Amino acid sequence: MGVSGCGKSTVGSRLAELLGVAFLEGDDFHPESNKEKMSSGHSLNDLDRQPWLEKLNFELRNRPSCVLSCSALKESYRNLLTADLDSYCFLHLEGEFDLIHERMKSRSSHFMPASLLKSQFDALERPSQAYHIDISQSIDDIVKIATAQITMNKSKIGLLGLGVMGKSLARNIADKGNKTSVYNLPFPGEEEVVKDFVEKFEDLSFYGATDLGDFVNSLSKPRMIILMIKAGEAVDEMIGKLKPLLCENDMIVDAGNSFYKDTQRREAEMKAEGFHFVGMGVSGGEEGALNGPSIMPAGTAYAQKYLLPVLRDIAAKAKGEPCVQWVGPDGAGHFVKMIHNGIEYADMQLISELYEVCRKVFGLSNAEIADFFESFDSIHKGYLLEISIDILRKKEGNSYVLDTILDVAGHKGTGMWTSREALEMGIAVPTITAAMNQRIISSYKELRKTLGSSPKNNIDFTTDWQRSLENGFLMARMQAHIEGFHLIQAASDKNGWNVNMASVSSLWRGGCIIRSAMLPVFMSSFTEDTKLEHLYLSKTIMSILQNSIKHAVAVNSLAQENSVSTPCFSAAIQYFLSVTTSELPINMIQAQRDYFGAHTYRTNEDPGTPRHTIWN
Repeated sequence: MGVSGCGKSTVGSRLAELLGVAFLEGDDFHPESNKEKMSSGHSLNDLDRQPWLEKLNFELRNRPSCVLSCSALKESYRNLLTADLDSYCFLHLEGEFDLIHERMKSRSSHFMPASLLKSQFDALERPSQAYHIDISQSIDDIVKIATAQITMNKSKIGLLGLGVMGKSLARNIADKGNKTSVYNLPFPGEEEVVKDFVEKFEDLSFYGATDLGDFVNSLSKPRMIILMIKAGEAVDEMIGKLKPLLCENDMIVDAGNSFYKDTQRREAEMKAEGFHFVGMGVSGGEEGALNGPSIMPAGTAYAQKYLLPVLRDIAAKAKGEPCVQWVGPDGAGHFVKMIHNGIEYADMQLISELYEVCRKVFGLSNAEIADFFESFDSIHKGYLLEISIDILRKKEGNSYVLDTILDVAGHKGTGMWTSREALEMGIAVPTITAAMNQRIISSYKELRKTLGSSPKNNIDFTTDWQRSLENGFLMARMQAHIEGFHLIQAASDKNGWNVNMASVSSLWRGGCIIRSAMLPVFMSSFTEDTKLEHLYLSKTIMSILQNSIKHAVAVNSLAQENSVSTPCFSAAIQYFLSVTTSELPINMIQAQRDYFGAHTYRTNEDPGTPRHTIWN
């Protein structure tokens, strides 16, 4: 904005080009009657200007972003221009009368004569809410200053969704020196969430957006928008609302537990429209989001260039290295997070099975079990075991809190997705699936109460049994991880993701729920052999399994003899026994299939030729 002749059109067009947005020349929208009036040396009045300003306002409301060159001399004119706009700013080009008058006399094709300049200065109401730029400088300097004024207060990144995880992650990002815009949909009862959050953490660099348009326009380009909202339809709905407000190369980052095939679809759709979509797994819960989570992003190389430096700042650290790796393209990040959760299910179930054996077979108290868990070798050290020890010791009054909790577990779908995808890919994950099944069986509470009892024995808790429990537990835990890594490798091969398995092991070492001292063992195996197809082919891993399988079998047998269910121990053992057996009784199954369905079979001597027998 500014009086005629101040250079609005020149600066505005250059600025629009630099920002990658459309440029509108306000003079082009004047009706011919206005142009004729000014050409004849008469000033426009408010009635002349009103339809012109309303037309410009219509243009602005129907564009996600642009630069407009317009005199906008009075506050009332500026109010008309900005009516119903989500976000805007004014750049006021100002200078001395004589300088501008000389410029106007030198231009020959404009309908506004130099004789009207005084009327413009007389009408000008200098805006208080504007960036004021002296036009005595060169055009390059003016454009540089204008660009800096617009971008200096822009946020580096935006986060949409201020739930528990969203608030923690936003605080983590801002705490690392990144100005962060935040927004939350104003659902009933949540209208003040953004305002309250920004006020509560006023020491951090937050911008609280008032609506979606304000949120998007508050971000520097290319925009990076992290979604911390419920997976599923809500993500698609939000993408639909955001897309009209975005510019080319802007990025939407889905940090929820979305299904990886949905991420693949969304990434392809966004890419076709010139945007970038990143599927990003985040693990660590509320504490991890605030203090450093494990982060598993995937998407384009362009998105990686802008997003990864921010993520490296906020991620957990393991031996000084940030627990974040760019996993690959499209859905790779959400797939790896899905497998992380599947392993998490198995690890949690194995701890619960060990706890059950200790209390029902050996008759240990919660405090004794906690002490036993705490005595484990360092390879077991990790988040889930640590919190289990805390849980076992927690009392309210004279009662253990754990003893009051209903034995029915919930789940949010990632464990089920892991088992389903494994079946579709032809990869066995029985330990992970057993954990999922046990959560489902736990929901049969009334049936279990009708049919079951809770027998307890008091077998001597000897040193030998302690050693078997610890080593058997190690075997089963490693097995769950092995299944997960095998499934990631298979999915990577199928989808062409080229996932670095050592890197996945590395980024799970800190911040995430399954972090433990076991992860560096897998990391070393993948580093030693970058083409390792299955961890059973690692001499280090196989040596550990062979030394511990007998202990797992002993624990599982003892549990079953005493009517204690240990489905994950059982599944881990059966996987190991099956894969380390050169001949399985599947020849009988093939014969049966051929008998009742003529499905054919192949022979040991000639495995390439299908055969059929008339069995009856």
